[in-house]
Amino acid sequence: LLAQEMQVQGNGDVITARGAVHTVLYNTGGSTEARKIPVNSKSDQLVARRNDRRMELSGNVQIEDDTRTMTAEHAVFFFDANRKIDHIDADTKVTVVEAPTHRKMNGDKATYYVQKRMVYVNGAPATASDPTGSLAGEQIVLDITRNRMTVQSPGSEKSEIRYNQPATEKHP
Repeated sequence: LLAQEMQVQGNGDVITARGAVHTVLYNTGGSTEARKIPVNSKSDQLVARRNDRRMELSGNVQIEDDTRTMTAEHAVFFFDANRKIDHIDADTKVTVVEAPTHRKMNGDKATYYVQKRMVYVNGAPATASDPTGSLAGEQIVLDITRNRMTVQSPGSEKSEIRYNQPATEKHP
């Protein structure tokens, strides 16, 4: 945790940080496989509450995980009993970008289930675009593992879109 100003209460039960806040989080420990790629975050302010198992970011939030970047005005990390990241909720001007696919999703709210590798973007409407076109609906679900996007809106049929990852160039 890096910041211009930091305040710790108790034995680290509540941590408040302000000004160019930067965190690097790994899901380590326990009997399951540890994440090898960290989740990085940047924001104007952070409030972490150990007993609530949550960390709240506000102001110019940017979260990077592997090849995805999520930006918003506000986000909350929720941790499980083993202190691993369970999911991240973001709201207000949410954008999720996947660099390799040039895929971009926008909405009012998003939830990223880190272990399940699923991203849910909600909006009125939520939108998704890539070099081949764009989609809109009340909810867009990105299944990172299966490279599949589903668009849902009440009263309409579910649409499923599959993407093929672009081939990576090999340099001699």
